[in-house]
Amino acid sequence: MGASLNIVEIPEAARKFSRVCEIVDRNERDPSRLIPILQQIQEEYRYLPEEVLALVATSLDLPPSRVYGVATFYSHFTLEPKGKHTIRLCDGTACHVRGSHGLLEVFLERLGLSTEKMSTLFARKQCHIQRDSFST
Repeated sequence: MGASLNIVEIPEAARKFSRVCEIVDRNERDPSRLIPILQQIQEEYRYLPEEVLALVATSLDLPPSRVYGVATFYSHFTLEPKGKHTIRLCDGTACHVRGSHGLLEVFLERLGLSTEKMSTLFARKQCHIQRDSFST
């Protein structure tokens, strides 16, 4: 016999997937609406769980690789759970030289966090500020 499924797991999975099904249905199961569907799902869960991406692919009759490709191509989407609030800190060369790393350390210290938790709280990006926009 195969592995048995705990009765408690079924309602939890059904609740999780029912919300995804509502979002897909609200978008008329239209594959051309993949990005808005993923946006709505991420708004609901704060990230895109792998099993949900598979369900979306099946529901829209798309290859899972297409859904995963879209989810990983756009920086707006995340496949890892994130907190309710995200602090974006520039990690570009110009900002690093001007002390962004020190600012990160202050944030971590004040919030009582370690560097292991950093990736779930901070989005390290490059802001592309032009060099002449800094005041001296």
